[in-house]
Parts: sequence; structure tokens; C-alpha cells
Amino acid sequence: MASFGTGPCTESSIGVTSTFEDLEGIPDSVDLEQSVADRFELGDLALAIADLSKDQRDLLGLHYQQGLSHLEIGAKLGISSGTVNMRLHAIRTRLRRRLKMNDETSRSNGIGIVQSAEGALVTLQFTPGNRPKLFSRLASDRDSLCVVRCLPDGLVQAVVSRDWSIWTAGQEVRDTGEPFLEAFPDAVVAGIVSRPTYKTSPLVTHIKSIDLFAPMAQGGVTGLFAEWGVGLLVLLPEILHRIDTPSNRQTLYVFVPPIQSEAQWQEVNAETPPGSRQIEVIYLPVSDPIAPGFLNSVTGLDTRLVLSRSLTEQGIYPSIDPIRSRSNVAVRSETAQSVCDLMRRYYTLQFSTDPEAARSLTPDEWTAIRRARLAMRFLSQPFYVAEPYTGISGVDADPEVATQTFAAILDGRYDGRPAGEFTMAGDSPRTV
Repeated sequence: MASFGTGPCTESSIGVTSTFEDLEGIPDSVDLEQSVADRFELGDLALAIADLSKDQRDLLGLHYQQGLSHLEIGAKLGISSGTVNMRLHAIRTRLRRRLKMNDETSRSNGIGIVQSAEGALVTLQFTPGNRPKLFSRLASDRDSLCVVRCLPDGLVQAVVSRDWSIWTAGQEVRDTGEPFLEAFPDAVVAGIVSRPTYKTSPLVTHIKSIDLFAPMAQGGVTGLFAEWGVGLLVLLPEILHRIDTPSNRQTLYVFVPPIQSEAQWQEVNAETPPGSRQIEVIYLPVSDPIAPGFLNSVTGLDTRLVLSRSLTEQGIYPSIDPIRSRSNVAVRSETAQSVCDLMRRYYTLQFSTDPEAARSLTPDEWTAIRRARLAMRFLSQPFYVAEPYTGISGVDADPEVATQTFAAILDGRYDGRPAGEFTMAGDSPRTV
């Protein structure tokens, strides 16, 4: 099957332009589909389509080039027509965001004026139309900075790449139009992350992997530590959706690897939530955000949430690792600690595909493996922000009920139950 949007850029038969500034404002309708069908070989849109995965390009090709209906595509690929619709919606949303980013980054680079500085964190004023994007490189005659937070009305906060720089109000910096590709030294990070607030009132998010294993604090400081590609850009907007209220102030520090290219910079900006007036979200590129040494060096937090690639590879979202995540807000319940102990034992018992290794396990060890798998599946939960893409309604998990379910898993009351009942569930097993 020919991949969609990989051919040469040529003018379409209806003579439309190749700038596509108007695509962002077009709703999901026949007009949008005709626009994409007619213009997929042109300019920015061609580049945006080329950045999609092969499966996504093939899906577009079946619908827009071959003219197949959702039912016909579903029959061809072995999926439901509803799944086809959701995937096409997700692809169109991504294309809109990419085209919007292209339009914004094509504007002339701006000059920012330092408003204030607190250590390595500098607040700058740009004209609203020239505000740089997240992870942009700013330059002055003395140093370079990385944009770590975007604020309304042309304001940004940026971090100086060296911790000894001194900044005063009125200094000018220039947006280079390039991404910041470096990792901050540990000394710079230590100077940015504020002291923990030592709040003792838990902030209930109704996300069970947070509330039971690493609760956030009301008015507190939380750090998220993640590699790219483990669901961070879904977890963040979900947290904001659940906690962003006028009465709740929260600071979220997001520790991620450095951006590797301008294309990645654009995609991350298209997907990254900016926070709000109540919720500060500050993104900090570091060399290895989940390295044990780095995790232990960041002490100025009330809550630490670490995302696990191992859980992601098993299809468990959110991929919050209950073993490495922790909180100063409350002591874990006995049940939550027992779940962590069971997961540690499971990882210890993991064996190779060698049949001899499997035969060496005792019945008690096999029981521990089965229960650990159920408990790990129960860590997953449907998110509200993912509804348009998964077709699964978001759910709240009551912490007390979820704790009772985990206890039942540990006690063996769910032995023999299918794992599907615990996958993407709320606070209790779901009916499959």
C-alpha cells in the first residue's frame, strides 16, 4: 500500500495555495476532508503528513486517496468503524497542531526584555505575536537560555544554562528560532526547584496510581520524571483537568530528556499543556530524568511521580511506577506498600524464555506472578482527555474502594479472574 503524503509537492487541480493557514479553523467535516484530500501533496501539509507513522499515513491513504468508508477500512484492517473514526480524528488533530506550529514558528524572531530573575530562572517579556515556544533557545551576549514555561501576554520564563549568570531587569535577549538541545547541569536544576512546602493535606486526583502510592499535596510541589514516549503528554493534561480549580495552587516540575531536533520541538509544543494561573508547569531538560542518582538529588518536592517504560511496554497507562514514586504528604497504606512489595518480587522472579527457567518456579512463586500481573493491570485507568482517541470514557477512582480492590487481589480473592477485568478499570474490576 502506498504511504499517504510521501509523493512530490505539486499544485492540486483546484489551485489552492500551499500555506494552509486556514486549516486550523476548519471543523471536522466534509470541508476538512476535501481540503486534506485535495492538498495532501502540498508544502507544509506534506511535511506534516511525512512526520506521521507509516500506519497513520496508510490509514489516511485508504480514506482520502482510495476513498474507502470507515466501514470498508475497518473490514480491511480488522478493526471497528468507530476505531477508524477515532484514529482519523486523532490524525487530523495532530495535523492541525503541526500546521499551527509551522505558522507560528515562521514568524520573525523576537527580542525579549528581562522583567525579573530569581537565580537561574528569568522572566522575560516578548511582544505577544513573537513569544517563543517551549524549549526555544534564547541568546544574549553572555549566555543562552531555554524557555521552560509559557505565560499569557507574551511572557515566558527561561532558565540560564549556567548557574553563575547574573541577570537584571531591562536586559535584552533574542529568540534564535532554534530549539535548546542541551541538558541542564544538576547544579542549575537544584537552584530552580524550590524547597518542599511540607503540606500535609492530600490533594485527591481520583487517579488511583497517584492517590494510593504518591499523593499530591494541596498547594504543593510535584515533580514528574519521564523519558519521552511513556505517556507523559497524556498524563499531564489529565492531571491539569482534574486539579485545576481556582482554590488549588500547585507547581509541577517536569523533568525530561533534551529535545533532539526541531521536528520534535514542534511536536512537543503541539501536545504540551501550558498550565494555568493556578497551576505552574515548568519543563526542565536533564540528561537522564529517571536515573536513581538524579531522582535522589532532587529534594525540593512534596511528591515525586516517576513514569516507567516497563509499564508502558505492557500497555499500562498511566505508567506511574509505584515503587519509585513517593510522597511526603502521607504514609502509604499497608495495602499500597504490599502492592509495591509484590511488584518487586515479580521483577525478581522474571525469567527468560528458557522453559527450564519457568519449570524451576514453585507454586507459590507462580501465584505471586499471577497476582502481581493483576495488580499491575489494575494500575491502569481510563483518562478523560484520552476519550476522543480511545473511545473509553474517563473514570474517577475512589481511593478507599481502589485500596479494597488491591487488597482483594493480594488476598487471592480474584485468583482466576481474567486480566481484562482489571485493565483500564476505575476503583473496582469491570465487567468484560
